[in-house]
Amino acid sequence: MNWTDEAILSGVIPEFRALSARPHGSGREAAQRDWLSQRLAALGGTTERDPAGNLKADFPATPGLEQRPLLMVQGHMDMVCAVLPGGDFRPEEDPVTVVEEDDFLKSDGRSSLGADNGLAIAVLLWLLEQKTPHGPLRVLLTVSEEVGLRGAMEVDKSWLADGACLINMDGFQGSTAVVSSASGTREHWTRPLALQRRSKSWAFRLALDGFAGGHSGFDIDKGRANPIQLLAGFLKGAGVEVAELTGGHSFNAIPMSAGALVVADDPEAFQAAAGRWADRWRADYAETDPEGRLTVTAEPLPRKVWKGGGQTAILDFLARLTIGAASAGEDGQVLASANLGQVWAEDGVFHAAAFIRGNDPEKETEVRRAHIVLSLWNDFTGEVERYPGWPGGRSNRLGQALSRLSEAQNGRPLALSALHVGLEPAVFLEKNPKLVMASIGPDILDAHSVSERVPLASIPPFVRLLAGALEDEGCCSSFS
Repeated sequence: MNWTDEAILSGVIPEFRALSARPHGSGREAAQRDWLSQRLAALGGTTERDPAGNLKADFPATPGLEQRPLLMVQGHMDMVCAVLPGGDFRPEEDPVTVVEEDDFLKSDGRSSLGADNGLAIAVLLWLLEQKTPHGPLRVLLTVSEEVGLRGAMEVDKSWLADGACLINMDGFQGSTAVVSSASGTREHWTRPLALQRRSKSWAFRLALDGFAGGHSGFDIDKGRANPIQLLAGFLKGAGVEVAELTGGHSFNAIPMSAGALVVADDPEAFQAAAGRWADRWRADYAETDPEGRLTVTAEPLPRKVWKGGGQTAILDFLARLTIGAASAGEDGQVLASANLGQVWAEDGVFHAAAFIRGNDPEKETEVRRAHIVLSLWNDFTGEVERYPGWPGGRSNRLGQALSRLSEAQNGRPLALSALHVGLEPAVFLEKNPKLVMASIGPDILDAHSVSERVPLASIPPFVRLLAGALEDEGCCSSFS
């Protein structure tokens, strides 16, 4: 394990590039899973796939370490495919282009990077390639984590029954071992969309883009703009007829853009109002989201626009949904939040995708009830998909062991923390309540956005930490 930083990076980054060569958005992981199955088998694992598409690979212990308890290392195969608005990246077909630039690992700017969770998987593959010593080892790689931990929910209890501890590799902060996570509620709201003939004479397309976006858990308290809600709030009082309204790309990503096609009576007055509105939100987000911009262009007149009552209800609903951190504790920890991630119209129905997170069940319920009341006022119908939280604290034995190991390997202990995100250990705990779990990972900044990036300096410490955990330097041997 006496690798230099340069040796680690020169090994791990090619592994990550290989993982990035196949599209692997949620629900489209088949090619990635097949490649990983072959790769893990070539490294000595005995692989098995379940009906949901999750992958398990068991590795025999390094000679001399056979008596160690079974360690499970777990990650997810899918990624959030954020795409630069107006760009040419096709997430269903195109591989992610991985770039090393300015001491960061990033994409070429057309898409998200997929370091969540591909980089940690690349680290694990490289460590296995180096024949890093380990006791009995089980690698678990799940599907559809980014759309509500769906793959984890389908994992059979038998895959988790004989393990002593599980290291989840989905952490975003190299200085932290996560020992507790938030519950999540995915909301899909719909309302019939009736159309009528336009009555106004000038059409304009409004495009909001350039916003930071980001992860709806990690970044929800950073004061970033939600361009969908900004646009809905403006249109609600602008005296226009709406023909189109779209924005965002995923319920669990803060949107980077939104757009609308509207019809107005007085073009000069409308453009002046739009300019004043843009000046206000630029001032509001000058510190936290300064790159957002508005473009207004003349367009051919549409034949149909939204019916007045439906337009009023849709804009009111979007403008008043809870957005951002709804409640926080005395230590600043977010207790409940909500994100409006995507809106679109299809086949005569308007859709809105939102996501509520909660580290405090009571505070989460308050947000959920507010959304229900708002939906009733505006005749929206909702479908809900929920996953549990992962309760825990600083007494977590695996977290403590990883912290000690980090201090020995990298000269610094890990902080033990609860995070305002959903993690698969919450689901695994229900399947095996005795399982000891903690989550670690390298630093990942602005995940779920085209600005997603990893400081290169954060990769070697994570590699050394995971290598030490595989060798079981006090991590799991006392849990059997």
